[in-house]
Amino acid sequence: MEQGDSINFFRPLIKWLDRPINYLKYHKYRIQTDDKDLITTDWGYGDNPELFEENIKKYPKLLTSYIEKPIKYTVNNDGCRAFENFKPDISREVDIYLGCSFTFGVGHHWENTWPYFLGKFQGRDVLNLGIPGGSIETSFIMLSKFINYYTVRNVFHYQPIYPRYAFPVEYEHSNGGSIKGVESLMMNCVDDPTYMETYGEFIPYNKVGMFNLTDQEYIHYNHYIFVNAIKGLCGSLFSSKLGFPKYYHLNGLPFKDKECLITEEFTIDKEISFDWGNNLAARDIGHYTLNQNIAISEKFQALIKEYPEGYTPFENLGPEQKRYKGYNIYK
Repeated sequence: MEQGDSINFFRPLIKWLDRPINYLKYHKYRIQTDDKDLITTDWGYGDNPELFEENIKKYPKLLTSYIEKPIKYTVNNDGCRAFENFKPDISREVDIYLGCSFTFGVGHHWENTWPYFLGKFQGRDVLNLGIPGGSIETSFIMLSKFINYYTVRNVFHYQPIYPRYAFPVEYEHSNGGSIKGVESLMMNCVDDPTYMETYGEFIPYNKVGMFNLTDQEYIHYNHYIFVNAIKGLCGSLFSSKLGFPKYYHLNGLPFKDKECLITEEFTIDKEISFDWGNNLAARDIGHYTLNQNIAISEKFQALIKEYPEGYTPFENLGPEQKRYKGYNIYK
């Protein structure tokens, strides 16, 4: 029996969702990723030279290393940070990594991302499906598409709880024709004229609906739904009868001050007094530091040992509000 035979129920869904995911189009430093070959670029995904020039004037000690060793983003034709295009090969064992820009590794060299560190610990091929700006729905879509390509041993999913929601779009391709894709509604983009000009007509929410989507109860509700949808997808495979894939999910970590660069305002508190040690800031400043990426990897390593059957914070921390406290830096 083929692995794919066990998820025929999802075939209509997968066919509909077999679209390019967000960050495909027309923002200045977005990357066109629907070509056959890999694309390598110096900038993208909110990490841009204008921001870098501005930040290095303020924080030269934190960012000089990126002048000496610039970042290269290599992405495949699915918009994923990878050194290969994904092709079905059920004989290949992999671990899948889900999430947003923290998983993709915006602002960092590939070898400084948490999937890289955890992949070295696991000793297994890394399939990084992290999508910058993506929602937890995006993570479900990406997993739906690729979980049947390979023999997946584990799914590691790091995604904070935030108000982002996926919706289908259709737009003109730069080479002519049109593309049906999936974009993520990020509330801070509603005031972005470029974003709204491109996607505004497709956003399926009025002003009242958008306001409701920012309610903490609804944000947690939506996150809970898709964590369990992903868990259910992992459990639907034929291979799950053999004991895999295992699903591990985290929605944040209680980072210590010396590890954390991000504040609630996404600014640096005091560069001079900040205890960097061997830490390294993300080039765009807004994403995790090197030590935070290492901490995420180490937390997953600990969960593998403590919960060999998989882990989601909802069922292991109980139903009370404490399941979110200390696990979400955006609290």
